[in-house]
Amino acid sequence: MNLENVFKKLIIYYLIAMVVLVFVIGYIDWDIPVEQYPEDTGMHIIKYIVGFLFLINLYFLYKFKPIGKTLFIPLIIIGSIIPVEVDLIMTPGYENLELSFAWIDGVFMGMMIMSLYFTDIKNKFV
Repeated sequence: MNLENVFKKLIIYYLIAMVVLVFVIGYIDWDIPVEQYPEDTGMHIIKYIVGFLFLINLYFLYKFKPIGKTLFIPLIIIGSIIPVEVDLIMTPGYENLELSFAWIDGVFMGMMIMSLYFTDIKNKFV
């Protein structure tokens, strides 16, 4: 199978998995009173900006733009070190669901990094 098609499908499947994650999180009844929701801080805003830049970066990767490969690792690092106290406030019993989505995200990121740096796809970003 063509590596370009595999890489493009990997990006599409990652986006689909993240959309499913948003809908699953929105579907679950968290039973959290409004008073317990934390206020948005500056770090939340930075996290949203990094997330938006990450979506743009996925488009650049899909189109094999060199800037996409250059920004991919720094965006992953920045997104993982920004402390957000409450990414998901989970009702007891849903911790495994959160952990499952974290593992799925890690698998997709690892596959994209491996494809970008250790296969012939790296020559497409010249």
